[in-house]
Amino acid sequence: MTRAIILGSNGQLGTDLLAYSPTDWQVLTHTRDDWDVTADGGLEYLLEVAPKVIINTTAFHNVDGCEKDPQFAEDVNSNAVGKLAEIANEIGATLVHISTDYVFSGESDIPYLESSPASPLNVYGKTKFHGEEKVRDIAESYYIIRISSVFGKAGASGKGGNFVYTMLNLGKTKDELNVIDDIIMSPTYTVDASKSIWEIITSEKESGTYHCNNSGQCSWYEFTKEIMSIANIDTPVNPVSHTEYPSLAEKPHFSAMSSDKGTNGRFWKDALAEFIHSL
Repeated sequence: MTRAIILGSNGQLGTDLLAYSPTDWQVLTHTRDDWDVTADGGLEYLLEVAPKVIINTTAFHNVDGCEKDPQFAEDVNSNAVGKLAEIANEIGATLVHISTDYVFSGESDIPYLESSPASPLNVYGKTKFHGEEKVRDIAESYYIIRISSVFGKAGASGKGGNFVYTMLNLGKTKDELNVIDDIIMSPTYTVDASKSIWEIITSEKESGTYHCNNSGQCSWYEFTKEIMSIANIDTPVNPVSHTEYPSLAEKPHFSAMSSDKGTNGRFWKDALAEFIHSL
């Protein structure tokens, strides 16, 4: 039986990767309590586990937090990833590393493909791209998986749920909502991303970068309008500029992604409807 381990298995994506893992595989869980990826001892820990596939969902993804502590961001999002790539080589495992749309600058007006050049704007994006580069340079067998604007039942640790949960709650308690309409992205439902990731792994696609977000694009305002519509919440939603919600980190104004490898999930509205109806 093929064995895999999910690093960060209690996170938003990790939870669904575990839930939708192949029934004929042995998939092991991991949290920071088992081993912190920034600490020593990774080789011993993973040698004992002996996985053929290591799926790394760990990250420091608080974007403004990365600006405040760039060294910690580099340690988690890049240096630890390089060590994982070395360990994967040593034990003969494939490394699956989760990355982000924030590796792009946002200067495009058409969705970014796997082959599009990266040019990150903020510390989070830069450190995640450094992690990608280390995987490509070091790992002998790897998949870099980019996702974006993630939502799933488990919510995101460190962020307090996710955007969908937040908007559902605010829609029920506020008289109106003001939501950014000039930042465009591609949502990612963790169930769909998990299925795509496992398909890439089990079909043994060639090493490389893959986009596993849901198909299509929208602004946060359009996303929120669809959330309210699906949930039958009639709270008014008003479009506003991103300047109404200043952040420490500069963010790409367009980071929608598509795939020239056919690994995008279904249309984001269909995924969102299934998610909300499942709550």
